[in-house]
Amino acid sequence: MADMLSQEEIDRLLARSTPSPGARPATPTATPATPGKGKQGAGAAASDREIPNIDLILDIEVDVMVRLGETVMPLREVQALGPGSVIALDKDTDTPVELVVNDRVVAKGELVVTGSDHFALRVTEIETPSERIRTLGP
Repeated sequence: MADMLSQEEIDRLLARSTPSPGARPATPTATPATPGKGKQGAGAAASDREIPNIDLILDIEVDVMVRLGETVMPLREVQALGPGSVIALDKDTDTPVELVVNDRVVAKGELVVTGSDHFALRVTEIETPSERIRTLGP
Protein backbone atom coordinates (compact mmCIF):
# COMPACT_ATOMS: atom_id res chain seq x y z
CA MET A 1 0.00 0.00 0.00
CA ALA A 2 2.71 2.45 -0.96
CA ASP A 3 0.09 4.76 -2.55
CA MET A 4 -1.53 5.53 0.81
CA LEU A 5 -0.94 8.81 2.63
CA SER A 6 -0.12 9.00 6.30
CA GLN A 7 -2.41 10.85 8.70
CA GLU A 8 0.23 13.60 8.90
CA GLU A 9 0.15 14.07 5.11
CA ILE A 10 -3.65 14.17 5.11
CA ASP A 11 -3.63 16.74 7.94
CA ARG A 12 -1.18 18.91 5.94
CA LEU A 13 -3.39 18.75 2.86
CA LEU A 14 -6.45 19.65 4.90
CA ALA A 15 -4.59 22.56 6.51
CA ARG A 16 -3.79 23.92 3.05
CA SER A 17 -7.47 23.87 2.15
CA THR A 18 -8.60 26.03 5.09
CA PRO A 19 -9.77 29.53 4.13
CA SER A 20 -7.56 32.54 4.72
CA PRO A 21 -8.25 34.66 7.87
CA GLY A 22 -10.01 37.38 5.85
CA ALA A 23 -12.29 34.96 4.02
CA ARG A 24 -15.96 34.75 4.87
CA PRO A 25 -16.62 31.51 6.80
CA ALA A 26 -18.79 28.95 5.07
CA THR A 27 -22.19 28.23 6.51
CA PRO A 28 -22.30 24.60 7.62
CA THR A 29 -25.02 22.45 6.14
CA ALA A 30 -26.42 19.28 7.58
CA THR A 31 -27.81 16.35 5.67
CA PRO A 32 -31.14 15.33 7.19
CA ALA A 33 -31.11 11.98 8.91
CA THR A 34 -32.96 9.18 7.15
CA PRO A 35 -35.54 7.59 9.44
CA GLY A 36 -34.12 4.47 10.98
CA LYS A 37 -30.58 5.36 9.96
CA GLY A 38 -29.41 6.76 13.29
CA LYS A 39 -28.93 10.31 14.53
CA GLN A 40 -27.19 13.01 12.56
CA GLY A 41 -24.40 14.55 14.62
CA ALA A 42 -22.35 17.74 14.52
CA GLY A 43 -19.92 15.94 12.22
CA ALA A 44 -22.41 15.87 9.32
CA ALA A 45 -20.83 15.72 5.91
CA ALA A 46 -20.21 19.17 4.45
CA SER A 47 -20.83 19.83 0.80
CA ASP A 48 -17.78 19.88 -1.47
CA ARG A 49 -18.11 23.56 -2.31
CA GLU A 50 -17.61 24.61 1.33
CA ILE A 51 -13.98 23.48 1.47
CA PRO A 52 -11.65 24.98 -1.16
CA ASN A 53 -9.54 22.42 -3.04
CA ILE A 54 -11.30 19.46 -1.39
CA ASP A 55 -11.12 17.64 -4.74
CA LEU A 56 -7.37 17.29 -4.17
CA ILE A 57 -7.90 14.74 -1.41
CA LEU A 58 -11.29 13.11 -2.05
CA ASP A 59 -9.80 10.20 -4.00
CA ILE A 60 -7.14 9.38 -1.39
CA GLU A 61 -7.59 5.90 0.00
CA VAL A 62 -7.64 5.59 3.78
CA ASP A 63 -7.69 2.56 6.06
CA VAL A 64 -11.21 1.95 7.37
CA MET A 65 -12.15 -0.75 9.85
CA VAL A 66 -14.97 -1.60 12.21
CA ARG A 67 -13.71 -2.42 15.70
CA LEU A 68 -15.87 -4.84 17.66
CA GLY A 69 -13.71 -4.86 20.77
CA GLU A 70 -10.27 -5.63 22.13
CA THR A 71 -8.54 -7.86 24.62
CA VAL A 72 -5.04 -8.58 25.86
CA MET A 73 -3.84 -12.16 25.81
CA PRO A 74 -0.57 -13.84 26.72
CA LEU A 75 1.28 -15.18 23.71
CA ARG A 76 0.82 -18.69 25.14
CA GLU A 77 -2.99 -18.32 24.78
CA VAL A 78 -2.67 -16.90 21.26
CA GLN A 79 -0.49 -19.85 20.29
CA ALA A 80 -3.07 -22.26 21.69
CA LEU A 81 -5.92 -20.81 19.55
CA GLY A 82 -7.57 -23.17 17.13
CA PRO A 83 -10.84 -23.69 15.32
CA GLY A 84 -13.70 -23.27 17.79
CA SER A 85 -11.69 -21.09 20.20
CA VAL A 86 -13.69 -18.24 21.75
CA ILE A 87 -12.04 -14.93 22.63
CA ALA A 88 -13.88 -12.66 25.07
CA LEU A 89 -13.75 -8.98 24.13
CA ASP A 90 -13.98 -5.87 26.31
CA LYS A 91 -17.38 -4.67 24.99
CA ASP A 92 -20.93 -5.63 25.91
CA THR A 93 -23.23 -6.79 23.13
CA ASP A 94 -25.28 -3.58 23.34
CA THR A 95 -22.22 -1.26 23.11
CA PRO A 96 -21.86 0.44 19.71
CA VAL A 97 -18.99 -0.75 17.54
CA GLU A 98 -16.47 1.83 16.32
CA LEU A 99 -15.77 3.00 12.78
CA VAL A 100 -12.03 3.67 12.71
CA VAL A 101 -10.42 5.68 9.89
CA ASN A 102 -6.61 5.91 9.85
CA ASP A 103 -6.46 4.75 13.48
CA ARG A 104 -9.00 7.37 14.66
CA VAL A 105 -12.57 6.68 15.78
CA VAL A 106 -14.83 8.84 13.60
CA ALA A 107 -18.22 7.22 14.18
CA LYS A 108 -20.07 4.53 16.11
CA GLY A 109 -22.87 2.26 15.08
CA GLU A 110 -24.41 -1.16 15.07
CA LEU A 111 -23.73 -4.22 12.96
CA VAL A 112 -26.44 -5.25 10.54
CA VAL A 113 -26.71 -8.13 8.10
CA THR A 114 -27.07 -7.25 4.42
CA GLY A 115 -28.14 -9.86 1.96
CA SER A 116 -27.65 -13.37 3.20
CA ASP A 117 -23.98 -13.38 4.09
CA HIS A 118 -22.52 -9.91 4.63
CA PHE A 119 -22.17 -7.57 7.58
CA ALA A 120 -22.51 -3.80 7.36
CA LEU A 121 -22.35 -0.91 9.81
CA ARG A 122 -25.37 1.30 10.45
CA VAL A 123 -23.88 4.58 11.68
CA THR A 124 -25.70 5.90 14.75
CA GLU A 125 -23.23 8.53 15.99
CA ILE A 126 -20.65 10.76 14.35
CA GLU A 127 -17.81 11.89 16.60
CA THR A 128 -17.75 15.66 17.07
CA PRO A 129 -14.61 17.59 16.10
CA SER A 130 -13.85 18.15 19.81
CA GLU A 131 -14.07 14.40 20.49
CA ARG A 132 -11.72 13.71 17.56
CA ILE A 133 -9.24 16.32 18.81
CA ARG A 134 -9.37 14.81 22.30
CA THR A 135 -8.21 11.47 20.86
CA LEU A 136 -5.08 13.10 19.44
CA GLY A 137 -3.62 13.87 22.87
CA PRO A 138 -1.79 11.56 25.23
